[in-house]
Amino acid sequence: MESIKELMQNIRKRPDDNVLLRYADDEGVHCVTKKEFVSDIERYMSCFCKHFGDEVEGRHIAIVAPACYEYVLALFAGELLGAVLILINPLEEKSRIQAMIENADTDLALFGRDGIAEIASEGNDDKTDFDSNIKDLPDSFSFLVYTSGTEGAMKGAMLSQRGILSAAGDVTGVFGKIASIRSDISFGSCYLMLPLYHVFGLSILFTALAGGVVVDLCVDFRQFYRDLQLMNSEIVACPPMAIKMFVSDLRRARKEKWGTGLKFVFSGAAALPAEAQRTIAENGYFVAFGYGMTELAGPSAINVYMQKFESVGKAAPRTEIEIRDKEIYIKNDSVMLGYYKNPEKTAEVLKDGWIATGDLGYVDEEGFLFLTGRKKNLIILSSGENVSPEELEDMLYSNEKIRECKVYARDEKIAVDIYAPGATEEEIRGFVGEINSEMPMFKAITIIELKDSELPKTSTGKIKR
Repeated sequence: MESIKELMQNIRKRPDDNVLLRYADDEGVHCVTKKEFVSDIERYMSCFCKHFGDEVEGRHIAIVAPACYEYVLALFAGELLGAVLILINPLEEKSRIQAMIENADTDLALFGRDGIAEIASEGNDDKTDFDSNIKDLPDSFSFLVYTSGTEGAMKGAMLSQRGILSAAGDVTGVFGKIASIRSDISFGSCYLMLPLYHVFGLSILFTALAGGVVVDLCVDFRQFYRDLQLMNSEIVACPPMAIKMFVSDLRRARKEKWGTGLKFVFSGAAALPAEAQRTIAENGYFVAFGYGMTELAGPSAINVYMQKFESVGKAAPRTEIEIRDKEIYIKNDSVMLGYYKNPEKTAEVLKDGWIATGDLGYVDEEGFLFLTGRKKNLIILSSGENVSPEELEDMLYSNEKIRECKVYARDEKIAVDIYAPGATEEEIRGFVGEINSEMPMFKAITIIELKDSELPKTSTGKIKR
């Protein structure tokens, strides 16, 4: 599958009463059939055509909203008409959102569910004819997604429809392997807790729609327990933050809060601790974890093997992985077209079809990829020794009382900020001392800062460096 047009043609062949998407609110569960889905998308196409005077192709439309059904409709309608969709996290600082909108040369910005719905009121009485207006642009600049990196630098990754759908197809193929391992997983419905402004969430959305899996859309994260109990989703695709809650519920014998149908948990967007994966597996659930980045439009390595939980898995289909000077390089159809209006940064990371990820790691003899840190985060001491902060952080996180930590260099010494509510200073310092006793002297943590609140984070929940 190479384009949104092809995906839509696939959807249109299904029976009119085939349920494609569900979402829950205070009124209960709403089911969207194929007939309703296609009709609503055509209505949104009509709205965009009227707004832009039938010249939609190449227009830049920003969506600044949480996940909702209207978001999906605007997404499909815009892409089918050849627009560029700028997907922005609504939780970003207002000044940053405005900067992204301006940087993206935005022609139309839709804010929130109400803002998206408002554009729908601009349509003509007659819906835009689907076949005569649809564009087939698999390799064109179609999506613009800004990275939120731990250092806060703003870069807009230009992605194609082929890139997004290639990643979605790869995930679909991997899920087929899971079905052969666990015959009880039918892939009937997937609760999508990942945001649609994130490439992993976008990839799962298209994966489910392409594979005939009902998308159970999380429209309010605060109500996900309610949603899961109402819809009994078989699969949950979620960020690690939700995984932490799931593991906590499992340890407290509260797994019923996640519904009676759950069999498979799939995580992405940030690292998933190995211990959390083991806990999930020990409770009878299938667990998988994907590795990727915004610039790769979806997961490029997936661990669906229920083994080597410290690894992010093996390369996805049609993906090549190389290690060059300890840095991970990746080549596949999902590699971005470049950074918007930033040829210098583009040239730094794109090299003959390969992308330099900035992640450090290695591939073992069985083809499993392991991450060891970020190239930019690497601490280089004046002695010439290199220290990976992620390596030390992983050791610190083995203490369940340490909720958050960040290792960094200060005056040629290794320092750490720790947020550990409920733990005493003596406990934490003693634990760090135990870690130091197992490490070479140059890796010893000598400065410990205990924090009274959570560490500052980016808009996607990653701790700022």
